[in-house]
Amino acid sequence: MTPDEIKAELDKCREIILATIDYTIEKEAGQLKPEQVEYSNNFHRLWKEQIEKQYQDHQLEKLKKSLDTVTLIYKIAGDLDFVKYIKVRTGYDYDLFGNIEERIDKIIARGWVANRKETLDIATMIERCRKTGVGQENVHVLHNLSMAFYKAEHKKKKTPDDIFPGDQFAG
Repeated sequence: MTPDEIKAELDKCREIILATIDYTIEKEAGQLKPEQVEYSNNFHRLWKEQIEKQYQDHQLEKLKKSLDTVTLIYKIAGDLDFVKYIKVRTGYDYDLFGNIEERIDKIIARGWVANRKETLDIATMIERCRKTGVGQENVHVLHNLSMAFYKAEHKKKKTPDDIFPGDQFAG
């Protein structure tokens, strides 16, 4: 990447992340108990400071990981309003789902799930199908593939931490 391309990517990641944090704050408004508001405000302030530091230090890879982390909940939920919000707020088109259809087609063709990241893709696709009505014919197949993966994992593992480690979706 040229320096100009890197700068453009840094700008885009920063803007989308900050807009996502604001979207989260807006979604939380009215849902938080009074005693949770201060904690939430501090959490989001510190998060924004961390993003600004990554941006100032030109840490593009860290910003990309932060972007993946901050958008994960909206990806899983299939939140199409989030995509619209990002477009209006930043001017950027954000592909929340990436090439998920390709990844899902590969999983179905293979007939088994290789890892936890693929189970996340499956959960995301099932939720997306539920919300849009598109791809309903694959929901049962995807559910069965995901369940087979977790059953196999459970047979290999002995403790809940082995089955669901805290860093299961770490980059």
